[in-house]
Amino acid sequence: MIRIYRPGKPPSILLNKGEQSKQAMCRSYDNDSRSYDSGDQKFAFCKNIHSHKSVKDALLKSQHGKCCYCESKSTHNTFGAIDHFRPKGAVKQGLNEDDQLPGYYWLAYDWSNLLFCCDRCNVSKGTLFPLEEPAKRARNHHDDLNAESPLFVDPSQERPEEHLRFHKEVIHSLTERGKKTIDGIGLNRPHLVEARLKRLRILECLKYIVLADTDHQSEAEKLLGESKRPCEEFSAMARDFLD
Repeated sequence: MIRIYRPGKPPSILLNKGEQSKQAMCRSYDNDSRSYDSGDQKFAFCKNIHSHKSVKDALLKSQHGKCCYCESKSTHNTFGAIDHFRPKGAVKQGLNEDDQLPGYYWLAYDWSNLLFCCDRCNVSKGTLFPLEEPAKRARNHHDDLNAESPLFVDPSQERPEEHLRFHKEVIHSLTERGKKTIDGIGLNRPHLVEARLKRLRILECLKYIVLADTDHQSEAEKLLGESKRPCEEFSAMARDFLD
């Protein structure tokens, strides 16, 4: 996971249709909050807004075409998903706990809450969004989000390397938040570790060429340097391996 810098100006569809939909949902909640809290009524979210091509393209560009969590470049064989950092329809504190309703509905089209991720990370995360103090969770649009202390690392708001580091192909936690992020999103799932290991073996070979001082040293050094660039797959692992 690496730091992501989302464009400052949201796509126009979020400012227009997204804001209109948000206001309509807030009014509907205020008119019958008990029904939404109980689940008797549920919000209908418009995928054509939060997953609009302009939204997805802007996120993909800012994330170098990679999943915001695992850094996989999966768009060659999957569509990927728009992830709501704070889940929009329902939310739960732990993997084995029940969903709480109605979720962060008022952030469904909020630019600061949207990220692009691979399908696997999106499914693993689901409605999970643990807080340091669950009692302070914002339950509706009147509550203060600033009172929350999320346990998941948000790559668009902080430096992931302060919580997560690699030892070879395996990611380890430096903090409790790092551990919750690894476990909750599945950042050491077998197929992902296998993909990182394949990349690591290439880096190890290039590093050997550099240290052996062969005729290919300059090219190997160039490739090693490029592997740490934000646009490269698994660049955080490459950085930790090489530095």
